[in-house]
Amino acid sequence: MIRWFQRDAPIRVKFMLLAACYGALSTLSLAATIGAGYDLLPATLATGIAAGALLAVLVVAMMSRKLICDPYVNTVVRMEGLAADDLDSAIGYTEYRDCVGRMARAMHVFQRNGQLLATAATTQREIVDALGVGLEQLADSDLTHRIERAFPPEFDTLRVNYNRAMGAVSRTIAAVAAAGDGINSGAADIRQASDDLSQRTEQQAASLEETAAAMDEITSTVRETAAGARRANDAVVDARSEAESSGEVVRRAVDAMGGIERASNEISEIIS
Repeated sequence: MIRWFQRDAPIRVKFMLLAACYGALSTLSLAATIGAGYDLLPATLATGIAAGALLAVLVVAMMSRKLICDPYVNTVVRMEGLAADDLDSAIGYTEYRDCVGRMARAMHVFQRNGQLLATAATTQREIVDALGVGLEQLADSDLTHRIERAFPPEFDTLRVNYNRAMGAVSRTIAAVAAAGDGINSGAADIRQASDDLSQRTEQQAASLEETAAAMDEITSTVRETAAGARRANDAVVDARSEAESSGEVVRRAVDAMGGIERASNEISEIIS
């Protein structure tokens, strides 16, 4: 009966039973007092009954305090501890079926959820710390850092993706570095070719300068040759003029000789 009253009886039932008990004891004490007043009971017996009723009231009060108040007070104290982040201490009275048991079971759920949240917060801090270290290494140009410690299953994809991303970045930077080396090599080749071209250009410029000097000499020679040709032409013209004049003299001489020949023929005929 007491176990049922303590663990299973609803709080209203408990107070109703206490009220009935107090009422019965009070009625017993009142009846003893009335009986003693009307000489229905001896005064000693009435006093004993009243004293017994009073003692019973005290006993019931102490027992009710133990059976009702202590679980409630302890539950409230544990609830305050739970609110203060005490997630490890045990929660009592979860086997009770009264209001205390209902509150204790609800607190147990809160405790479990709080523990899950605390675990999740710890896990998140570890994940953030691991990613922070990785990003710090990345900021220091260390592309070889990888997160080796596995995260909880629901977060391990983040670690895998981070490592894959770092691998991709590392490969990309390596490709960029290789391309940079190729560009530097090509630039060196271009610089060497430019130097060679510059030297050849200087040589060609010197050759052109020499050629220009030779052309100047040739031009001078051609000018002198042209002047000589003009003088020769003038001489040829003069010679032609003289030749034409000589031909006229010869023609006249031939005519004169013809005249002489005719005259001689005439003389010969005359003489004959």
